[in-house]
Amino acid sequence: MSEPSPLGTVGRYQIVRELGRGGMAIVYLARDPELRRQVAIKVIAGTGLSNDYFRNAFKREAAAIGSLEHPYILPVYDVGEHQGQLYLVMRYVEGGRTLKEALANGPLPPDEVGRVLEQVGHALGHAHAQGLIHRDVKPHNVLIDP
Repeated sequence: MSEPSPLGTVGRYQIVRELGRGGMAIVYLARDPELRRQVAIKVIAGTGLSNDYFRNAFKREAAAIGSLEHPYILPVYDVGEHQGQLYLVMRYVEGGRTLKEALANGPLPPDEVGRVLEQVGHALGHAHAQGLIHRDVKPHNVLIDP
C-alpha cells in the first residue's frame, strides 16, 4: 500500500506537485495508486462550480474528449468531483512542455514549427470529425512531446 501524499489527494489520486496553472484550472502531477502510474490532473477553478448546468456540461465535455482516440490527443482516464472541485485526469507526458514554454526560448526551427502545426491540425481535424470543437487553441494548450 502506498503512503498518502503530504500535498493531499484529488479523488484517489495523490498529488505530487503543481505542473502549471491558467485562468480556469491548475494542473498537477499525481500518482494513481490503483494503477501505479503517474497522471496529470486538471482541477477546475471554483467559478461556477455551484452551478449544476456548468458541472453537467463539464462532465459531458470530458466524456466526449475521453471518447477521442488519436496519437496527438492526450487520453482522458477519469473525470470527477472531489470536495466540490471538478477534475479531469489525463496521461502525464514525462519531459513534455507546452508550446508556450518552448517559445519562451525564442523561435522554433522551421521544421519543428511545421511538425507541430501538422500534428495540431491532425488532432483538431479528428476532433472536428467527431463533432467536437476545441474552443481554446493556444500555445499554452499545445503539449510538445520530447
